[in-house]
Amino acid sequence: MKNIKIFFLVFIIMIAILLPLAFYSFQNIIRTEASSLCMNSFYKFCEENKVPIFSINKIVYFSTGSGSTNINPNSSFTISDLYQYTDIAIFINNNSDGHYTEKNTLKKVSLSNIEFYSKPSIGTPKLYYKNINDFATNKFDENNLIEKNLNFSTTGEEQIDFSKPILYNNTANPITLSYVNSNIKSNYTLQNTISNINYDRKFIKTL
Repeated sequence: MKNIKIFFLVFIIMIAILLPLAFYSFQNIIRTEASSLCMNSFYKFCEENKVPIFSINKIVYFSTGSGSTNINPNSSFTISDLYQYTDIAIFINNNSDGHYTEKNTLKKVSLSNIEFYSKPSIGTPKLYYKNINDFATNKFDENNLIEKNLNFSTTGEEQIDFSKPILYNNTANPITLSYVNSNIKSNYTLQNTISNINYDRKFIKTL
């Protein structure tokens, strides 16, 4: 009788030890399987997106200086606003190779949280959306001044109005912007002894 009691006591102790171990092992198996499924899904996603659907193909810059001037009676002229501007064209590649699908068709494009990384020591910098037809010209539409965000509409129509932010849904036209730093010099008179104004892409100076 005493041996039976000892046997049952040992059996109960073994069950008390083995049940938590079995539960812990079962949880580990579940976690391992779940982790494996997640990793497989992640690897599958990475495999399918080795080549990004959209990427930046190239960026084109055009930079120059200009100004508003008034000619004086003594042959000198006064600059009322000397400014520098850089037009930027960002070309998007949809990596379609001519095979357009729902996946590589633009639905929505936006530039958000736009800030100047550093501001020039002189002048007033501004950023505009620019009509592609006015690229590399000193035309800036104050209605297209960018404060913080820029949202583009997309279309598949053949003819579109580029005066507002709009992109072809097959990425046929680039994102066009213009950085303008105005009031570099204001009410500055150039005498006739000064031959020209030289622009070296960094600053403007008189010679």
